Amino acid sequence: MPHSIDNVCSFSIDKASEIILMQWHGYATSSQFRAICESMLQLMKEHNIWRVLADTTHMKMISMEDQKWLDNEWLPRAIAAGYEKCAIIVSPDYFTRVTVDSVVSKIDQNQLEIRYFDDVSAAREWLAR
Repeated sequence: MPHSIDNVCSFSIDKASEIILMQWHGYATSSQFRAICESMLQLMKEHNIWRVLADTTHMKMISMEDQKWLDNEWLPRAIAAGYEKCAIIVSPDYFTRVTVDSVVSKIDQNQLEIRYFDDVSAAREWLAR
């Protein structure tokens, strides 16, 4: 069953592939962004699924404050819980791509493996490995 947060982001679980699908639908305020991240972590724990396909096609920029929160608070907790792999469908928006890349560049790929994709099928194939 899909979960949605204020129509900004929705989640669904592909139990057969053991993947959480995260689809952004637009701009998230700071409180929405953090609630979305916390909801995803809760879903990972509840379903014991540690691979995520994040579609950022329609995502808008993440504030510097939220980037720092993600880097320093949320990601360490998620990785410690078991978060292992994330496939990101890249946004056509330049500023969103730069923002996402800024966050990803600070992540130790030995702790959380992240790859960028242009299409969902290639992302799913990589996550299945």
